[in-house]
Parts: sequence; structure tokens; C-alpha cells
Amino acid sequence: MFKRARPHVSHSLLRTQVPRWAGLLLVAACLGACDGNSEDTERSSSSDDDPNGDAQTPQPGNTATDRDGGPGGRDDRHDPADMMPDGSGASGPGPIDGEDDEPSRPDPVDGEDDGPTGSPNPDPVGDDGAGGEPSRVQPTEPKPVPVDATPVPTPTYVPWVDERPPRPDWEPAAPMGESGWKESTAGYCSPFTGHTRVAGLSADANGVYFLHAVTCQNAEAGICPEEGQTLQYNDGTGWTSLLLYNDYMANDLIGVTDEGVAVLAWQYGTLIQVKDGELWKLVDVGGPFVAAQVGATDTFYVAAAGEATDEEFESAANISLVTSDQSVALGTANGVLLGAWASKDRALFSGQDQLVVEYRSEGEALREIKDVPVGSYPAVWGVGDDGLWLGNSIGQLVHYDGKSWSVVETGVDEPIEQLWGNDDTLFFRSGHAFGRATAAGAELIVAPDAGLSVHSLSGISTEDVFVVLEDHSFEQYECGAVFVAWFDGEVLHPM
Repeated sequence: MFKRARPHVSHSLLRTQVPRWAGLLLVAACLGACDGNSEDTERSSSSDDDPNGDAQTPQPGNTATDRDGGPGGRDDRHDPADMMPDGSGASGPGPIDGEDDEPSRPDPVDGEDDGPTGSPNPDPVGDDGAGGEPSRVQPTEPKPVPVDATPVPTPTYVPWVDERPPRPDWEPAAPMGESGWKESTAGYCSPFTGHTRVAGLSADANGVYFLHAVTCQNAEAGICPEEGQTLQYNDGTGWTSLLLYNDYMANDLIGVTDEGVAVLAWQYGTLIQVKDGELWKLVDVGGPFVAAQVGATDTFYVAAAGEATDEEFESAANISLVTSDQSVALGTANGVLLGAWASKDRALFSGQDQLVVEYRSEGEALREIKDVPVGSYPAVWGVGDDGLWLGNSIGQLVHYDGKSWSVVETGVDEPIEQLWGNDDTLFFRSGHAFGRATAAGAELIVAPDAGLSVHSLSGISTEDVFVVLEDHSFEQYECGAVFVAWFDGEVLHPM
């Protein structure tokens, strides 16, 4: 299952950086392709390449943050007809502006060259991409380091009385069915009041786990009488608190093992286990990170902030395989990683500047996937042996079927922050939308105009998908504005 510590990554992971060679490539590409044609020398620039950092691109480890920023402009969206992974037919490595400035371009679906310019897609994985660009990934010889879990003092909790009026019936703009999931009929009730900082979900055959953190917005004005964090569990009979304290310490819920051990992304770059209400430090990864769990096991792939191995880059991510017994360094990726996904056979990381990294558990070295369509990718999900989905920073889904790339429009104009898939169906969410997609197209289940914030996503099957919604108009009521909802394949149900 995928977690974004949110990745899942954790707050203030890596700042948005654009490699210094990007400008040189743009100049060189223009000299070769534009050949002095002034009308072709200017192309629109996507929000992905904002040198000051895309304010809407979630940083690794930011599971739930204030998502009140406006949607990105549609003028910067990719035209699928121009979105060639290897850049053939384009006048530069920058984002495509959606206008056909060349006499012909390769077909983005079958990768075949339909005109005098361009070339078929090369193998998307390799040491050198189109034009012989070197890989941004440096694998290392795996060297296991023992992990010795140590106890962590559990923060205290002081009960308080919520004197807000009872929560009325919830009737949001998004279609909703009857409340409940299995035998659980009472909705989630936050034990705190304030501003939601973390809202992380993890669902498996045992039930649904929900990590929720609330902080004061303006304590002096009396708006936030109590803040804190809780880990809740619902096995289909109702919500139970597993962890409750008056502090904000965990940035995200990375996953839960089949033995019910929750793993949290703790502040200051630490993986923490929750066993029977007690906290155990698993490993310190040295800084903010993104992580993905392998099924319901105690195995996690982690990409933590580190120093670049190439002077052309400002930052990098150190990628490791972590279990309850050992940590194994796999290599370094020069760039910023934002999303992670893992299965027992492979792991994927996605990030800025079309950086996508793959690791095969069969012993192959860490490597960069080449010829990824231009963009910034906060979310990734693997499909089968070679396929994958990416969610980009301008609301599109990018699909690779093992042979060629295609683009699926979602109707969303803000970053796709999280993906979860089952069989041929992919579920996605942005800060204000929730939907599902196949390679043929996408549909929205919660549209941006519903006025809801969408914080987290997880699932068990296509009929058991769970999402965290926030309706700010309910902040004045008991239990607060956050709702956990179950999607049964047709409609959402508060639970």
C-alpha cells in the first residue's frame, strides 16, 4: 500500500530545486531545433518548472496540510498529442505548451514515428536516456545494518470537555449514501479541535487505521481549546483509540503490519512503531522522507533527504530498504522525491523534474526510469511487472503500460497527491477532489466544486475504498470537521 509521508513524506522534506543544467539544455535545444525561427523560440513553461518551487506541489512527508491554494492554470497542461516521453519532435526539454509547433510528432500511444521528425520510444529503463543523458541514480552495494528498536516515551493526554453544540446531519455537495461501514454506524469523532495537520489512512483486511493530528490556529483568541494527535482503528464494529496524546509528533501513518503494528513517520526523520499503545523507535533515517510499505509486512522502502552525489544538483534522496531487523542502503537519487509505492517484487519513487526511480527485489540495482513525460510527480502507483501510474502537479494521470505512455485527464487542475489501485482501476485524490480512473478515462467522485478538502486515501478492494474528507463549515460543532468516508464502488458513506 502506498503512504505519502505526506509520505509520506514528512514536513519540509526537500525544497523544490531546478538543476543548473536545465537552462543550458533549453538553450542548446533551441539552437538546434528553433534555428532562428523567433515564433518557435518561446514555449510556455509549466508550473512544474517554477524555480521558486511550486506552491501547490506537496513536499514529501506532508500528509495533511492546509490545501486552500487555488488550482493551477489549465494553460500549462500537457496536450496528450505532444506528450512524448523521449522529447522527440519538441524544441526543448521543457513542458509542452499544447500547440503543434513541429511538422510532425511521434504518436504518444504507440511510440511510432508518424512523420519525418522524431524516433520510436527507446527502452524506458536504462543507464542513458534520449540524447545519452546520464542517470541521476547511483546504486550502492547493499550493506545491511542491524536495527535495534528502542522505547520512546509516550506523550501525555489531558482530557478536556468539548462544549461545542452537537454535530448536525452532514449533507455535503458530494453525493453521500447512508452512514456506516459493516456494523460500524457511528462516524469518526475527533477528540480535538483546531486545524487539521495530519490525516493519514491505512486499510487492510483487518480494518481501517486513521492517524489524525490537530493544532491550534489561534490559541490566544480561544479558537483552539485543545490540540493533539490520535491513532484510531475501525474493524467494522466502530472506532477505537490506539494512541492519544496532547502533541503533534507524527507526520503520517506509513502502514500497518498484519500483526496490527502501526508504523508512523515521526518528526525529525524517524520511523516509529506503535505496539499495544507503546512507541518504539525503529530507525532514524536522518531527515524528512517518503516511504512505502510492502503489503502488510514489516518491510518498508524509504527515501530520505540527503546530499547530492553530483555537483549539478542541489539535493538528493538516500534510498533504503528497512525492516524491523535491519536497514539496507540501496543508493542515491539526485533530485527531489515526492511519492513512493512498493510491492514484494518492486518499488517505485517519483519526484520533480520527471525523476522516477525503480528497484527490483530480485537483486537488480537501483535505477532511473528514462523518457518519463516532462513534469513533477507527487504520486506513483505500480501495475503488474512493468506498468505504472503517475499523478502530476497539474492534475493529470500519466500511464505507462510497459510499452508506451499515455495521459488521462481527470478534470482536476491541482496536484494529484495520492494514488491507490486495485486490478485495472486506479483511485486518485488531490487536495479537493477524489476520483477513479482506468487507461480509458477518469471520473470524479468528489469534485473540486463540492467545497471539501480531501486529505488521505487507502483501500482494500474496488468496493472498499476509504478517504478522509474535511468540511470546514463543521468546525464549530462537536467532533469537528473531519469525516472518514467509505466508497462501496458506487457511492460514499460517512463512517
